Amino acid sequence: LVTTKLGAEKIDFSLEPYSNAKGECDIPPLLVQRYAEELRQDIISVALVLEQVRIIQLQSLDRAIVPNERLAESCSEACDLKIASMREFFISIGLPMYTEDVIAGGVTTIEQLLKTSESQFNQMTGADSRHLKRLMHA
Repeated sequence: LVTTKLGAEKIDFSLEPYSNAKGECDIPPLLVQRYAEELRQDIISVALVLEQVRIIQLQSLDRAIVPNERLAESCSEACDLKIASMREFFISIGLPMYTEDVIAGGVTTIEQLLKTSESQFNQMTGADSRHLKRLMHA
């Protein structure tokens, strides 16, 4: 179920920003939290599964792996939103699959993003209400 969901959202943990060249984990805590909510599972279980998926993806590519034993713990700490680019922002809030749709809709800067309404996001992305709520509150 998790790998299907990741595939549908075009999330590949073997790539940056989810894994760096050294094989270290940088899965955004808000992504783990979103998956836990949507799959109706506890954060610890989801964090363990996502980290296992990341390790398997890296192993299949014969890449270095540094396991992250603190992923679940990091999800209960304050999360830093990244705002240097639209791509970084959407990844940091756990909704990377909407980046291209929003940019294609003409919203290319964080400043424009702040001025975009929920209905405009819905028209651009077709996102479900949970994702729209998460985006509007980020």
